[in-house]
Amino acid sequence: MNAVLMVSTPSNPHEKEPLIMVNVVSGCWRAPKGTDLNTQY
Repeated sequence: MNAVLMVSTPSNPHEKEPLIMVNVVSGCWRAPKGTDLNTQY
């Protein structure tokens, strides 16, 4: 996970309100054959 706080500063004056940007990356996976995905999270 990567989180970035963006606020107005002298070098970045255009941000009107503070923002938090969160980027979450998850690896791809494949369920085993026959797995009922309706009962899995």
